Amino acid sequence: MRFAASASQPLNISRATTICALTLDHATASCALTSRQLKADSYPLHASYGGSTAFKPFTSPAVKLTISK
Repeated sequence: MRFAASASQPLNISRATTICALTLDHATASCALTSRQLKADSYPLHASYGGSTAFKPFTSPAVKLTISK
């Protein structure tokens, strides 16, 4: 997923709850998830951004993540 966002506001990756809060560094960010956070299955993930004075709040359409053993 690619998004424009202000460096001062986090970009959240979520399913039912936030599983990763990212702070952008030169317009990129990443997070590593453990097997305790997501078991083998398929998950719809969303990226959301709370907004700033320069950008409106945004929630992405779901992107399917499939984890297998």
